[in-house]
Amino acid sequence: MDPNDPLKQFRKDFHQKIFKNPPETVVALGEAAGKKAGNAWHRELLLGILAGFFIGLGGAVALATAGGISKLTVTSTTVNNVTTVSNSAPILTKLALGATFPVGLVLVVVLGAELFTGNVMVMALGLMAKKITWQQFLANWGLSYLGNFIGATLMGGLMLGCKTYSTEPYLSFLTNMTVAKVYEDWGTLFLRGVMCNILVCAAISMSTSSEDIMSKCVVIYAAIFSFVVCGFEHSIANMFYLSTGIFYGANAGFGDYLWRNLLSVTLGNIVGGVIVLAAPYFYIYYVVLAPKVLMPKSEIIASRQRRVSGSSMRNSPTLAKRPMPTASKQSDRDVEMGTKKSKDRETLIEKKEDNGHTHEKLDE
Repeated sequence: MDPNDPLKQFRKDFHQKIFKNPPETVVALGEAAGKKAGNAWHRELLLGILAGFFIGLGGAVALATAGGISKLTVTSTTVNNVTTVSNSAPILTKLALGATFPVGLVLVVVLGAELFTGNVMVMALGLMAKKITWQQFLANWGLSYLGNFIGATLMGGLMLGCKTYSTEPYLSFLTNMTVAKVYEDWGTLFLRGVMCNILVCAAISMSTSSEDIMSKCVVIYAAIFSFVVCGFEHSIANMFYLSTGIFYGANAGFGDYLWRNLLSVTLGNIVGGVIVLAAPYFYIYYVVLAPKVLMPKSEIIASRQRRVSGSSMRNSPTLAKRPMPTASKQSDRDVEMGTKKSKDRETLIEKKEDNGHTHEKLDE
C-alpha cells in the first residue's frame, strides 16, 4: 500500500487492507475510466467480445437450470388452436435464473473483460471528472457494445450447435421467454432496463471497493441475483437470450428483437448507469468533497490549523493587533525592567537617608 496515498486519510485502521470506502471507490472508478480509454480499438473490441461471451455463458447455465425446473411448474393447455401457458410456481424459475446467471458477471470482472453496461457508469464518471475526452468516451461505448453483441450472439450460435435446449421442457421455456421479452411494452422494458443497470453498476462499484476475489464474487452475486429475480432487463443478457431463442425457432422476428427489446432496454441501461449513479457520484465526491478527497492529509491539517488560528485572532481584536515579541525584543525588555528596578531602589535609599536613617539600618 502506498504510504503517500492521499486517500489513506479516509481509511480506518480495521479496513485498511480489506476494502475501499466510498470516496476511494469513486476515485478508483474515475481512474479506471482513464485506463479503459487507453485501450487500442482492437483490444477493446476483443475484450468486449469476451464479455458478451461470458454473459452468454452465465445465461446458458441459467436457461439450463430454470428450463429444467419449469417442467415441474409450467403447464400448457390448447383450446380452439389457442395455447395458454401457466406457471403454478414462477418464483422457482426466477430463483433458478438468479442463482446461476451471476456467474457471467463474475467471469467478466475477475478475468477483466469489457462489459458495456458497467462501462456506462465508469466512462460517464470519467468524462464528468475530465479524465477522458468525448472521443474516448464514445469509442469505448461503441466498441464494447459491438463486442458484447458479437460475443453474446456467438454464444447463442454455439448453444444451438450443442442442441442443449432442443428437447422439452427447455425448448418451450426458451421460446416462450423469447416471445414474452420481445413483445413486452416498450416503456415497461425501458424502466426495467433502468432498474437493472442500477444494480449492475452497483455490483461493479462494490467489486471495485473489494480487495480480494472472494469479496468481489459475493457482492456481484448479491446484486445480480436481485435484478434477475425482480425480472429486470439487461441488454447484453438479452443479446444472448433472444438470439438463442430465435435460433431455436421462437415466433419472434430479428428486427422486432432489435427495435422492440434491445433498443428500449439499452436506453434504460444508459439512464440507470449515467443519471442514477454516475451523476450523483460525480457531484458528491468530485464537486462537494473534491478538496477533501484530492488534498493530502498534511495539507488538510495545516488548513484546519489556519482556520482555527484565524478564528481565535478574529475573536480577540487586541491579540490580533499586538505582534508577538521576538527573542531579541524580549531580552531588551528584560534589561530595561532591571535598570528601572535599580533606579527605584537607589531613590528609596536616598529618601530614607534624608529622614535620618543610616545605611546600616537600611541593610537590616
